Amino acid sequence: MSIQKLPRRISKEASPPGTFPEPEREPLGPPASGRAKGTRAFTDPPVRARVRLRVWRYGRALLSLVVGIGVWQGVSIFLPSDVASPIEVVRVLIQDLKDGVLLTNTLYSLTRVLVGFFSGLALAVPSAFILRSARWLRDIVDPWIQFARMIPPIALIPLVIVFFGIGELAKISVIFFAVYFIGMVTVYQGIRMIEVVQINAARVLGADGMRLFRKVILPASLPAILTAARLGIATGWTTLVASELIAASHGLGFMITQAGQYFDLPTIYLGIMVIGIIGLALDRVILRLERRLVAWADVVDDQGQTAVMTSLQRR
Repeated sequence: MSIQKLPRRISKEASPPGTFPEPEREPLGPPASGRAKGTRAFTDPPVRARVRLRVWRYGRALLSLVVGIGVWQGVSIFLPSDVASPIEVVRVLIQDLKDGVLLTNTLYSLTRVLVGFFSGLALAVPSAFILRSARWLRDIVDPWIQFARMIPPIALIPLVIVFFGIGELAKISVIFFAVYFIGMVTVYQGIRMIEVVQINAARVLGADGMRLFRKVILPASLPAILTAARLGIATGWTTLVASELIAASHGLGFMITQAGQYFDLPTIYLGIMVIGIIGLALDRVILRLERRLVAWADVVDDQGQTAVMTSLQRR
């Protein structure tokens, strides 16, 4: 009775006497064809598929924009006394661009918002770190912080006029007030979510003092700081119209308020659209910066929305 020998892949080199030949092993890493035998290759989608996906995404956004403008035009036909048509808004846009009125008002408003935003965020971040490190100070000022952040900025306009007058400082201070509190609370909550295990592990490895702050605490709190920046810029733009009620002679909020006195609907719609477009553009800039700096934290998802941090999910 003959026993059929099973085929076996052996090495091409001759084995020394008294030893068994070692079977050939598959090389490590993905094969040249991009797919291992019996397994599915986990590789990035082809360039063509990614381009097609991006085209579909932009196509849907463009379709939504076209449909929205069409609905707007249809509503303006049935309600001409309440809704300005897109054609009228474009006509006013062209006229204001020729006169330079729109550009001047936009620059004034953008300057006020950016100054209030950066000054508020620059003070909010160190305030959050101080409150996190000093529990006794947090116990003292926390009730006042919770009280102050519940006050709408527009309610402070009379007091702002009393303390700062009607100049640019008064308008910027209203935006600063709105940005500071939301930024400080957001950053503080982000610092609280830092894992204690990370800090203890860094201390075991010798990190202490400023090195612990620079290497562990600050990078771990960077997602919260960028989230506070996104919330702060949105809050600053929503407070813009209220701040420009303080005896302003230029600005988008002033342009909308003045047009409202004369029932100039196309100018009102134009001012609202410019505020929304600039605010969206600034938000996209911060979001792009967030994706570049804290991609490791998976803070943003594929749809460009803020996701929950991994540390929050674990808690």
